[in-house]
Amino acid sequence: MQNIMYDLTTPQKLIWYTEEVFKGTSIENITGTVIIPNKVDFSSLEQAINFYVQKNDSFRLKFLKQDNQIKQYVETFNEFHVDLAQISSNDDLKRVEEEIASTVFDVFNSFLFKFTMLKFPDGHGGFIINMHHLISDAWSAGIRCIWNYQDLYLFIEKWEYWWHYLPFLHRLYKFWTRIYVKSKIW
Repeated sequence: MQNIMYDLTTPQKLIWYTEEVFKGTSIENITGTVIIPNKVDFSSLEQAINFYVQKNDSFRLKFLKQDNQIKQYVETFNEFHVDLAQISSNDDLKRVEEEIASTVFDVFNSFLFKFTMLKFPDGHGGFIINMHHLISDAWSAGIRCIWNYQDLYLFIEKWEYWWHYLPFLHRLYKFWTRIYVKSKIW
């Protein structure tokens, strides 16, 4: 099946120019850590991460050069393995976060995100997400963390628990949308 090619958006073009100037660096990475304070079933968390990527096309954007222009298309979803890092201390967590944040993405030959699950000695955990600015921005990353990651994990793990938070999540969504619309960005 032929993929539909799309031009870069105006913001993506600006990000691309920065990428070209600072080629081979991690300057365009957006990285965040989500800690889940409860004992984590890492198989369910990996399933939740895969489900999230499957439902969010931006994570599956691939880029190529065509007729001297950068184009993008949405790749078909294929389930993927999520690495698990054993974390022994806060210093260890900081080291892993810095290592992941400094990863340089190959824009043309890989997906532009990487999840790494975290396991602490007492069984609680979480994950680190590292993504290239071409597929997300800090605002979207923050919103994704608030609404999706922890709640998606709860959705897979404890549907009845997650279900009770839907009205709250909807109010939170409306609140952040109002702030965004009133901001100078809009």
